[in-house]
Amino acid sequence: ITSFFALILYFTGSMSLAAQTTHAGAQLVWMDNPDEVIITDKNGAAIKADFGLIIESESLVQTAKSRAEIVLVPNGSVIIIDNNTTFRIDSLQTDTGNQKSNENAFSLVLGKFRLAAAKIIGASYSVRTPSAVAGVRGTDFYRMYDPAAGKDWLCVTEGAVQLSSSKGNEGVLVPAGYFVNLNNGFQAAQPDKEWLTNNLTLENLKRAVLPQNR
Repeated sequence: ITSFFALILYFTGSMSLAAQTTHAGAQLVWMDNPDEVIITDKNGAAIKADFGLIIESESLVQTAKSRAEIVLVPNGSVIIIDNNTTFRIDSLQTDTGNQKSNENAFSLVLGKFRLAAAKIIGASYSVRTPSAVAGVRGTDFYRMYDPAAGKDWLCVTEGAVQLSSSKGNEGVLVPAGYFVNLNNGFQAAQPDKEWLTNNLTLENLKRAVLPQNR
């Protein structure tokens, strides 16, 4: 009997571990104000923005007067979404049954966010806007897209980002300490201290912990 229960516990534990390691999601760990964060699933249904919520692929996150912090499960990458931003989680790295993908893909519809991407073997990340696609494996960078305000830039603080045009006919590798103002084309330059102070405003985290290997 003891062996039987031990066997049950073993298989239950193994199944739980498998679920934890194969089920991908994006966990909402912090918000200024849950009433100012709107989440809709792939079918357009509204989801209540609660602390600890696991956001699935193909969901849209919209912030008004609130920032939001999201941690990718299980790889530990961190996404900080600024106020007045619309951000889509297109797909997440997964390994369930016959479905296996190493890509974490996102779309920035409007606004600004920061991605601290964990450097994990096989994992890749991409962020798409109408003007460009940013491809990374492990890095820490900011992306702003607000055409009405004339803002369309990317700035890398750690690692490097391959920034390419939507058509794929232009591109530039952006190293740490450089930024690209897409209003001036695909050219990397070093920003001055005033620009950094005014634009890299998502440094202070409330609940998320940045991955060490990025």
